[in-house]
Amino acid sequence: VLPIVTRGPAENVEALLYLRGVDAAIINSDSLEEFKNLVPNIRQKITYILNLFPSELHVFVRPEIRSLDDLAGKKVNFNTPGTSAAYSGPLIFERLKIDVEKTFIPHQLALEQLKSGEMAAVVFVTSKPVDAFARGRWEPGFKFIPIEYDSRFEDNYLPSTLTSSDYPQLISRDAQVNTIAVPTILAAFNWPKNSDRYRRVARF
Repeated sequence: VLPIVTRGPAENVEALLYLRGVDAAIINSDSLEEFKNLVPNIRQKITYILNLFPSELHVFVRPEIRSLDDLAGKKVNFNTPGTSAAYSGPLIFERLKIDVEKTFIPHQLALEQLKSGEMAAVVFVTSKPVDAFARGRWEPGFKFIPIEYDSRFEDNYLPSTLTSSDYPQLISRDAQVNTIAVPTILAAFNWPKNSDRYRRVARF
């Protein structure tokens, strides 16, 4: 196996479609979104192999933010370009129809701005628990905003929860925060069944 490092989930799809010699790629379930218009038959070109792990959506906000609607027009950070948060986060907010002032700076810097009041929220898309929340020191009122799973997310996402076992300092015992998760999957180019490349992927 020859591993190839890319700049994120969308570039992995691009490599799988167009880069000669690439048979399989690790992609997010919503990575096909931006290719739908460019490659209308994309779901026939790529096939599913294995579900690897879910990456939970964490929307962490300042005390004065009470709901997702309160974030409209405010600064929300989605981490640096190429990351799962920078890709999936804006897609999810678009589905929620919440227009925010998007920033794409390192999360560590954004968390400091969150504490100072320069930033209203930070969005992480990664497997729980996240050290920044589990081990960080947060004043009362900082919290995760719930995201309810409904028909808007059925195509690419899964329902999930954040609980006190994940974040004991931020979520009270026996409570939970509903959210959604972005599945990370191993996909392959859909080679013809009688081809050598198909046999190699099948063996893998």
